[in-house]
Amino acid sequence: MIAQADMFLLADRFVRAIETNDMETVRACYAPDARIWHNNDGKEQGVDENMRVLGWVDERLKNRK
Repeated sequence: MIAQADMFLLADRFVRAIETNDMETVRACYAPDARIWHNNDGKEQGVDENMRVLGWVDERLKNRK
């Protein structure tokens, strides 16, 4: 089981990587077979699809925090 402190460190690393468009670090935060669930539509996507979406987000939404 992952310690709570480790979860917070991973979450911080993940969010900072998204903010800075560090897609290598984002991908490293995912398990290879991760499924990303969206609460707004209840759909899942795999890592590759999510990486494409995050690339789209980076192109359109600058200065996100």
